Amino acid sequence: MTKILRSFLLVFLIAFSINSSYANDDSANTAQMMGLAIKALADKDYSQALNLLKPLAANGVQAAQFKLANMYENGLGVDKSEDEAIKWYKEAAKHRTQGPKFTVELNFNAPVSDPTDAFKLWQQLAKQGDSIGQFNVGLCYFKGMVVKVNYKKAFDYWQKSAAQNNSNAIVNLGFMYQHGAYVKQDLKKAVEYYQRGIELNNPVAYNNLAFMHATGEGVKQDYQKALDYLEKGSSLGNADAKSNLGWLYQKGLGVKIDLEKAKDLYTDACNQGLPAAYYNLGYLYQSGTGVPQDLTKAMTYYQLAAALGFPAAETDLGFMYEQGVQVPKNYNTALKWYKKRGQAWSSLDMQVDSLETVSPY
Repeated sequence: MTKILRSFLLVFLIAFSINSSYANDDSANTAQMMGLAIKALADKDYSQALNLLKPLAANGVQAAQFKLANMYENGLGVDKSEDEAIKWYKEAAKHRTQGPKFTVELNFNAPVSDPTDAFKLWQQLAKQGDSIGQFNVGLCYFKGMVVKVNYKKAFDYWQKSAAQNNSNAIVNLGFMYQHGAYVKQDLKKAVEYYQRGIELNNPVAYNNLAFMHATGEGVKQDYQKALDYLEKGSSLGNADAKSNLGWLYQKGLGVKIDLEKAKDLYTDACNQGLPAAYYNLGYLYQSGTGVPQDLTKAMTYYQLAAALGFPAAETDLGFMYEQGVQVPKNYNTALKWYKKRGQAWSSLDMQVDSLETVSPY
């Protein structure tokens, strides 16, 4: 690839925020509609489900996009359409929580959405020494997108990218040292990488280092520092930092308990599609913490979190069906959720692009 062509290549990274007018809508209304859609699907009322899911999906609700794609893939109430299924799966995949966005644009008007083609272009950029290409290739190897998971290659590509001060690569190297992914766990190095990320004003670095200070992992436990870092990450728009900051306000760690503030932060993070935030809101309503106890809302928020693959929500849904909490006892459904929670799930895969949450799961 020539340098001229490279100058026309724009790669969208996963570390982007979803901006839409819909993000300002009331998340409670969104959750209610999504809950009704999930119930309609369970009741095999596909016409009703379709009517509810289409506007939600069009307005950027990730869980709705996944459900709609599944309907088209399996012909549930609609004619099977591979094109429509792929369209909505791709829309859902644009969200940060689902990994890399496989979109490359040439000359700003010719989209290359095929993952394999995008990966090849990133590889070409990486060979030229481009830090963005190196970061994306590393991310694909880490998450097993297009290629098989290979932490060593991910580490090598991120090292090259980090040498050029790519803050996302720097943060992810810190993550690998924090968790001992390919490299030997080294919390001191993890802190050093996160601090480098903070120097570059990376919102994820603020969130990660806040987690370490909140838990005392590799550093002295300091809720005030965690609070300061999360406030900065939150101000930069990071959904995980917002949710984690809400948790500190909920628990009164480093700050006075403020349940209204916690609820507002969770809601804001929900509007950005963060499954942990849906789960946290569900917990507030299930326990009646700071809000009137509402088990129907709790169930709805847990279903939204589960639709986005959040494991703790799957456990709680299993418990609610097992015990008949707000739903008729149904051991088969409970077993389904427990099995889903027990399926192989890589915490590294979920966290590398979003970082940990200090939420209770």
